[in-house]
Amino acid sequence: KEHHTDEYEVTQGEGGIQKEGVVRRGQAFSVDLLFDRTYDRKLDEMMVIMRIGEDPRISKGTLNRIKVTKNLKKGHWSASIEEVDHERVSLQILTAADCIIGKWTLVVTTSRKVKNEEDNLIMSYTHPHPFYILFNPWCRGTSIYKQSDLIMLWQNHQ
Repeated sequence: KEHHTDEYEVTQGEGGIQKEGVVRRGQAFSVDLLFDRTYDRKLDEMMVIMRIGEDPRISKGTLNRIKVTKNLKKGHWSASIEEVDHERVSLQILTAADCIIGKWTLVVTTSRKVKNEEDNLIMSYTHPHPFYILFNPWCRGTSIYKQSDLIMLWQNHQ
């Protein structure tokens, strides 16, 4: 609800379960992951990959590899773990305030450190539904923030 997108039709799934994510740039959103094993912060490393378009590239801002860390980095792509409960991990993902607007794909990769580095267990999950990232008139770091203030002032004086 903090993204002001909960009434978009694409977010309405069966049984009240959110179908597709619609979020605003420059604002964090939560993702719950369910592993087939216990997630261990000491042994496991996690990375979030957000991509958009046919040929995503870091240089074009259409591919973002985000190492999951302890804290979110305001204004930039970042991800942090909110909670770990055995196999369930709750992530916070923060989109950059100036990221591209559109239909993004979310991929999460994990690697588990083992004694022999050649045997590290690497797993990847691609979310089956897209995440739509929209403009955010409430975020100061976006190019439309000032413009949206003027629009809101104009609407309030009618």
